[in-house]
Amino acid sequence: MRKRSPSASALALALCLASSGVSAQVSDFDRATARTLWQEGHQALDKKDFAAAADHFERAYALVHAPTALLGLAEAQAGLGKLVNALETYNRILREGLPPHPPSAFVKAVESARQEFDALAPRIPYVTIQVMGPGASGATVTVDDIAVPSAALGVKRAIDPGSHRIRADAPGFGPIEVTVTIAEGKTEAVVLEPKPRAAAAPPVAENPAPPREAPSDGKTRRVIAGVVGGVGVAGIVVGSVLGALARSARDEVSARCASASPRTGCLPSDQGLWQGAGRMADGSTASFIFGGAAVATGLVLWFTAPAAKQVGPSGWRFTPVVGRGGAAGVLEGSY
Repeated sequence: MRKRSPSASALALALCLASSGVSAQVSDFDRATARTLWQEGHQALDKKDFAAAADHFERAYALVHAPTALLGLAEAQAGLGKLVNALETYNRILREGLPPHPPSAFVKAVESARQEFDALAPRIPYVTIQVMGPGASGATVTVDDIAVPSAALGVKRAIDPGSHRIRADAPGFGPIEVTVTIAEGKTEAVVLEPKPRAAAAPPVAENPAPPREAPSDGKTRRVIAGVVGGVGVAGIVVGSVLGALARSARDEVSARCASASPRTGCLPSDQGLWQGAGRMADGSTASFIFGGAAVATGLVLWFTAPAAKQVGPSGWRFTPVVGRGGAAGVLEGSY
């Protein structure tokens, strides 16, 4: 940081007197305001209030384009740690040069800017940022949330000393961010390689459907067993009715016939009733045999049907298998 040899009043006077050389369009009001801002800027520098000093010098230069205002601004920027901004402000003073017939304060300001530029340049740190991997071509890079042009990647880029966040974003890749601390006069290299984004997990249903019983041979066999058993019960009922009717008819014939042999000793009508009772008895016997067989078949089908398995809402089911080596399972089903 330079030592300010001219007094604030002397430089302020030079700023005021140089109005004709700076701009003929600047009003007396603006020159007076710029002089006040310049004086307050130097007072802030003496107090090391560099933020206030930078604000006052920027305002002063906006009103009157004098190298003395830029010189104070560069000193305030350096005090804030913004070495790159300070270096470029010194360089601006050198580029703009002096107006015709400059006052001695302006000449001294330009000479001071040249000396400060040479002293500050070696203190500037640099960072080289490279983006590697498949996502490098479409990546965007920021340093402290400020975009870095693609032309500045892979080469030395001036940066202020201190801690900085460097981030790379690429379409289809997850962001990658690093924090690097760079000291004055140092050069650091940062390599960023965005990684592909992980595939999103399928959404989980908030209220999954309860397990349902899978259609199986066991359920079908139980239905068949129920139907066969029902037919068998009906056959038994029919046999019981026919048997009761046959018994009633024979008892009636026996009561009316005096002969021991109703088939030969009864009237023709009684003999027909007796024969009909015999046919009903035969039908009763056949119904009992059929019904009993059907009931037995239904019971066999019912009790030998395999147990139903529980499956999830997608139609898959898991069958546990336990063996000598431990437990495992078989997942089966269809989409």
